[in-house]
Amino acid sequence: LNNTDGCGHNGLALTKQHTFLVACTNDPGAILELDMTGKQLRRWDADSNGKKFEGGINDIVITDNGGAYATVFGPYADPPTPTSVNGKILYLAPGSQKWVEVANDLNYANGVGISPDQKTLYVSETVGNCILKFTINNDGSLSNRSNFALLNLLVPNKVKSWWLGPDSMKIDSKGNIYVAQWF
Repeated sequence: LNNTDGCGHNGLALTKQHTFLVACTNDPGAILELDMTGKQLRRWDADSNGKKFEGGINDIVITDNGGAYATVFGPYADPPTPTSVNGKILYLAPGSQKWVEVANDLNYANGVGISPDQKTLYVSETVGNCILKFTINNDGSLSNRSNFALLNLLVPNKVKSWWLGPDSMKIDSKGNIYVAQWF
């Protein structure tokens, strides 16, 4: 669909306007908006305060009202040792041109999904090996951050790794959550 150099294409979401939002996971990250042929219509390299997407954009999900949430992962150095907790969640309100930070201090924010009733946002926290949940407020801001699933309590860890945690996430129309496990 798209071959933008330095993007490290990752999450992909179809908007209400029949365009795609693409997560560029290279650090610093970017969010691309593409038409159905893959032509770039818009590129965001920073949030509403001008802060670059340090750590790369990992995933994107579209809300029923046309807004969007995206996750900022965190630094992935060589060797890949998680040395800081700086993952974020960004929000693009319907009709807005600016992404706003709505949550921070996530331990490598990864997959993101919304409940069918549009009231709960779920986020994979890879290094934390858990799934967090937030209440979605009417203005798109988030509140009531809490642990939803501590994955090592559901399934015993098969290996020891910083990166043994949830990755991509999808939620179906019944509210079932599907999560890929990394490493």
